[in-house]
Amino acid sequence: MDFDKHVLDFENNKIEVDHILASKGKRLANYLLDQLILHIGTMALAVLFELGVYDELDETFAATLILLVYPAYYMVFESLFGRTPAKFITRTVVVTTSGHRPNTINIIGRSLCRYIPFEAFSFLGEKAIGWHDSISKTRVVEWDLWEEPKDEFV
Repeated sequence: MDFDKHVLDFENNKIEVDHILASKGKRLANYLLDQLILHIGTMALAVLFELGVYDELDETFAATLILLVYPAYYMVFESLFGRTPAKFITRTVVVTTSGHRPNTINIIGRSLCRYIPFEAFSFLGEKAIGWHDSISKTRVVEWDLWEEPKDEFV
């Protein structure tokens, strides 16, 4: 582990990650790219429904399915990879505040917090930490600077 990149807090058994946070520009890029991907995916689902590929489904179920795509996108990608496709492009990753890979509960919390009204404005503070980060105790950090803590530090 490169100790220049992390601050070890042996008293609390954690690694501080706030000094390797992704910039506001990268967070904005993540948001815009993920939104583009989500819109394309949602439009593709809508076209499939419109073409009658799923004739047996009623419109309410189809609309509900499309609404579930948004949280499912984040939950699936961030649970499996710690990153959405946009985060792969910007070379960022979701970690816990102690520097570890987030568990499923962290990711579900992150995804659901995105529905908080005005959540997007939570990035207007000094650091690039939104409510969906702080509530779920996660951070988005630079992939190149993050190293997953070893077991002896946890």
